[in-house]
Amino acid sequence: MKQGVIICAIACTAIFASCTKDSSLSPAASSLASPEISSSQMPARNSVDLNAHPSIQTNSDLAVVNYQLSATTTSPQPIQWTSGAMSFTTLGFDGYQNANDIMRSHFETNINQVMELMTPASLGAVGVVAKKYDAADLVLTLAPTSKSAALSLSGVTGSINGSGTNLQIQVIINKTIPVVGKWRNQLAMNIGQAYNARLVLNLSALTNGITLAMLQQLPKTNGVVVISDSSNVDFYNMIIANLQNALQVQIG
Repeated sequence: MKQGVIICAIACTAIFASCTKDSSLSPAASSLASPEISSSQMPARNSVDLNAHPSIQTNSDLAVVNYQLSATTTSPQPIQWTSGAMSFTTLGFDGYQNANDIMRSHFETNINQVMELMTPASLGAVGVVAKKYDAADLVLTLAPTSKSAALSLSGVTGSINGSGTNLQIQVIINKTIPVVGKWRNQLAMNIGQAYNARLVLNLSALTNGITLAMLQQLPKTNGVVVISDSSNVDFYNMIIANLQNALQVQIG
């Protein structure tokens, strides 16, 4: 009987230990008024330990970065985009404190928003620890929903061989993609101050490496050239790769 009591005690101790909360985890994300703003740590080389920044837990110690997005074209392209939409789940801000990008502080906001690309829009805001950053990455996380693709675009090509005939093009991206805009100037942020981040998606960049002659050779679905993860996949992958160099940033 005594042996049974001892075994039971050991088992209970093991269960209690396995349920103990890991105190080394980052504290719960803080939030500003509206929209919901949170701060958290993400893995990176020699990441800044946000536990060492208790000011993150105090709204009055944060600066606010407002994200505004528009789309544009900057050069001739094989496709003239006529409509499009992007579905966002988070806005992110990665602040770097030296020129070699060794230290990084990460902050993000959940937004879950769909934006019509042809109309400029305000996406939301991110709370950031107010201090000087030598550079920053602004991250838009695109993700599909039950009603919307992560990115959808529709457009037409120029006239084929001067015939007046155009190809109808549709791009559908149904995967989660972080799109990064790089700011490579110093940014001194003050407590309680709001900063505007103007992000411009250069639609011309999406078709880098793609020519009208290439598009002419692609198979069609009901008369439309569909570029997706199941149709014309090589071009789908090219557009996703180009997306990483298509976001321009201005902070002020």
